[in-house]
Amino acid sequence: MVEGGAIDGVDSILGVHVWAGLPTGTIAIEAGPVMASVDRFKVSVIGRGGHGASPHETNDPVVCASSIIVALQTIVSRNVDPLKSAVVTVGKIQGGTAFNIIPETVEFEGTVRSFEDETHSLVQRRIEEITKSVAMAHGCSAKIDYKIINHATVNDGDLASMGVRVASKIARVVGEEKNMGGEDFSEYASRIPGLFAFLGVRNESKGIVYPHHSPKFDLDEEALPLGVEFEVRMAMEMLKN
Repeated sequence: MVEGGAIDGVDSILGVHVWAGLPTGTIAIEAGPVMASVDRFKVSVIGRGGHGASPHETNDPVVCASSIIVALQTIVSRNVDPLKSAVVTVGKIQGGTAFNIIPETVEFEGTVRSFEDETHSLVQRRIEEITKSVAMAHGCSAKIDYKIINHATVNDGDLASMGVRVASKIARVVGEEKNMGGEDFSEYASRIPGLFAFLGVRNESKGIVYPHHSPKFDLDEEALPLGVEFEVRMAMEMLKN
């Protein structure tokens, strides 16, 4: 959409996300980073397969991939500044066809989340270094396909202040803690001043208590007019400037 000209000539942008962790009647607004950047990596570990009864005749990519995955967990615990945030998660691993055969290849995929460019670059570099070095130590090789999906979502300070003033007239305003989820609204906010707010849609009295992406997720539709009013009031305030 950006490449197609969606924000050409646009001075600023506002987004509102329904939020299952906040009660109806609440709007959360925070200046600075609010959602993380999202990367996806895929690693192919190539070894030498063979019979499970003769592992000495192979270079086992299963053991190698396991060692790489464990070693990747040290990036956050030993390389990233403890006062900064990052996540390295491997969520998928595939390899082998039978219980007694050592395969030739194993593949695994994961995601990286962070807020700051420096941390983002550090984690990406360490994933590549650790993966190739551990693979070599096991007599295997590794191919890495690393993709940056979107940047961190960072709220403009002036727009956040405006948002708090406007929202306070119609709702209870709270500060929203950073979360490591990703949001492609960041493609707009990384180019023009943006504000991404969170609209509470939780209502315990109605049994609306389940988190996002749960099969039981629901939202309190009584919150939706509040979100619309906030957006309209914000648009009017922005146009004053």
